[in-house]
Amino acid sequence: MGFNIVEFNGIPGSGKTTISRELEKELKNKSLKIINEKDIFNDNNKVSNLFCLKNAKINMTILLLAIDILIKNRQKGTLINAIKIIRYNNIIYKNYKNKEYDYIILSEGMIQFLSSLFDNNKYDNKKNISKIAKGLSRIYRSILYVNCDIRESEAFLRISNRTSKPNSVDLMDRNELGIFLEERKYALESIRMIFDSLNCNITLNTEDSIKKNIKIILKQIGCGG
Repeated sequence: MGFNIVEFNGIPGSGKTTISRELEKELKNKSLKIINEKDIFNDNNKVSNLFCLKNAKINMTILLLAIDILIKNRQKGTLINAIKIIRYNNIIYKNYKNKEYDYIILSEGMIQFLSSLFDNNKYDNKKNISKIAKGLSRIYRSILYVNCDIRESEAFLRISNRTSKPNSVDLMDRNELGIFLEERKYALESIRMIFDSLNCNITLNTEDSIKKNIKIILKQIGCGG
């Protein structure tokens, strides 16, 4: 089966961005047209991106999920994050439908963003997440979810050794970062279990070489190895 959307997910430090950028290079070297999440985010502030009839059911479920989390966990920012996810999903769909690009490469996608709704809380009601997964599988019939697997200790070392500090995770102290990685891994694994049963996915050991992992992805999407 061919895929034209490749979506990565994983805890911070798992290599999502590094591998996705290398994948982009490989595909561009094959003269293929690529769009990534940075290009998508540049289009993310338009009010029109809040509305997409095709995604209406999924978007409503995302809002219901956020409201449920807000009620149960009293978690600030949940609704704002949900609106960002809705915009993001609508823009992905617009690019998917237009077929302007050969591949849409997302270093962070729907699984990653859904996990961010939970933040410091565990959420055990999987009904709405399952509805979202089923809806996405109906709309995007050619999406490959790439699970970037890494030991938390190795992710911790990678984050600690970064020369640049691109986000708040890099500024956490040792104890705070350890707790965050553990909680984010739990959230991701909970969501992956639901998505894995409905969609095509692969799991990479991102402690292996980038070259080895790129070959695995290229083979999976039908671009050789």
